[in-house]
Amino acid sequence: KERLPSLPNVPTTAEAGYPQVNATSWFALFAPANTPKPVVDKLVADVRTVVQSPAFQQKAQEQGATADYQAPQQLGARVKSDLANWAQVIKAANIQAE
Repeated sequence: KERLPSLPNVPTTAEAGYPQVNATSWFALFAPANTPKPVVDKLVADVRTVVQSPAFQQKAQEQGATADYQAPQQLGARVKSDLANWAQVIKAANIQAE
């Protein structure tokens, strides 16, 4: 949706004429469903600290990426949204698993 700071002259897909395309890559840390809340809380706090640190932000930028922390609820909403979006794409394109 936005130009990468490390690639300021590379247009976004919308700028290139494809405003409907939203195919960003992202990475996340997941834990099993029954992970005790204190463990999840510790992981959440530690991941937030690392992702928001200047060193991590700089390393991500050097790799041509941006690092954006999302709380578990935000990540859950992102996963649901992406699954629904890609399910529509797969259905519209009649993509079949082989």
